[in-house]
Amino acid sequence: MTSPIHSYGRWDEARKMWGLVLNRSRDIARQGLSYIPDDRQDLRDMLCRWTPAFSRSLMTHLRKGEDLREELKDILRPHELDSLLMSTHRPNYCLQVLSQVVKDANAGTAATIRMDDNITAFEDCLGGCERILKTPVPLSYTRHTSRFLIIWLTMLPFTLYGSCGFATVPLCCVIAFLLLGIEEIGVSIEEPFSILALQAICDSALNNVRELQAQHDISKAKSDQYSAIELVSMAAAEAAGASATAAAAESHNGNGNGNGSRAPSPAFATAGVANGGNRFAVAPPGSNGTAASSDGAGSGGSNVWPRKGNYSSVSFRK
Repeated sequence: MTSPIHSYGRWDEARKMWGLVLNRSRDIARQGLSYIPDDRQDLRDMLCRWTPAFSRSLMTHLRKGEDLREELKDILRPHELDSLLMSTHRPNYCLQVLSQVVKDANAGTAATIRMDDNITAFEDCLGGCERILKTPVPLSYTRHTSRFLIIWLTMLPFTLYGSCGFATVPLCCVIAFLLLGIEEIGVSIEEPFSILALQAICDSALNNVRELQAQHDISKAKSDQYSAIELVSMAAAEAAGASATAAAAESHNGNGNGNGSRAPSPAFATAGVANGGNRFAVAPPGSNGTAASSDGAGSGGSNVWPRKGNYSSVSFRK
């Protein structure tokens, strides 16, 4: 049973590596859309193209006979695809392009380190997958396990006949079916890249990256729209404030009947009585000053000036 267990370990390791490829693809796309400056939209688009291109290049690298041009014709631009196909190690070429994009973005030290960590994780997954691909289970080991199992099953009926009688035949058939099935499963998963759903993983990576890109574009468009609305609102508020200020200035500086060209101080309230009537001034409570009064004749308004004393009182004078 050592062969199936070892084969399952290889399959499980490959499965985890491809899960990491999917997770890192989402992460680097998210970081690139957030960290790369708005004036480098071309680099954002390149990052969102070459990230899913890496996963598909890795898939065709592990599965011989896959057509990479067919896989990437709707993802990369024609000249990018031609450059990739001319390279010897295509997954490594994709990682080099991603590294150059991160370098040219000038997104800052912290952001660059975070994105480069994802590229390093891609490289680790590439190396782990190549290790599994290039170190298959030795054929002699698999054959020896199969031969041992056949001999053991052949001798099993002689052991069980004394205690089981005629039930030995169906019992041995069931045991042989189970053990040979496990052995067959172990042989089939020795090469995990032929049975793992790599195409589905690559499709998920592509769809997730494109979804992130679309969401970012929508958010940016809404942000620009809100910024424009705020600018219009601020301009309207400034215009309204200027109009209110001008209207207030006109009301204080008018030349109506008996009003001077200079507005009275807002700290005082004044009143005049025609034909030499009493004039008085009222100051706000608690202020230091005296009631201001003056004699006046005619119907003209009065001028009020502050003096020291208690303004809480009102003085009248004929």
